[in-house]
Formats: sequence, structure tokens, C-alpha cells
Amino acid sequence: MLALAIYAIARRSFTAMILASIAVFLAGFASKYSLIVYHQLITLSPSSFPMRSNYTPGSDEILMLVGAVIVYIALLLVGTLILPLEYGEKPRRLWIFR
Repeated sequence: MLALAIYAIARRSFTAMILASIAVFLAGFASKYSLIVYHQLITLSPSSFPMRSNYTPGSDEILMLVGAVIVYIALLLVGTLILPLEYGEKPRRLWIFR
């Protein structure tokens, strides 16, 4: 998705930007589904009833956490590079500021 967004910015392709937006929307839906709905579908077994919690996060949850941290850092860096930081400073010339 990030590569598609970079391609869209570099080539000024509106279609690629729409595809990147749709991919981000679908990935967000999948992560919310995985975190909220999927874990409610797991049935409790009678052996786990005495309030024993043996929960360990799966690899998909760990990857989502790592991905969220990477996206946060990337957005922070892009924001500091593109947006004006001081009073009177003009933003960098990109097609999104036209």
C-alpha cells in the first residue's frame, strides 16, 4: 500500500491514489474485524472456566501492532517534511497543495 501511494505521488496518478485509498480502507476493516469480531467467535471450553487466562497474542496481532507503529512514524516524518513548521513558511510543492 505504501509503495502504491508513493507511486501515485511520484507519477501524479489519480487512479493509483484511489487504489491506495481503497487498500487502506480494506486493511483497516480487516484489522478491526480481527481484533473485535474474530475473538468473540471463539467458544470457551469448560477447562478454561476457573478464570485462568492463557492468552498470548498471535502473529497477526503482533504484525498489526508493528505495522501501526511503522505507519505512525512514517506519517510523522512525512508531515514534518511536507507541512510548514514555522509561521510564514510555505508548504513544499506537491500536487496535493494545488
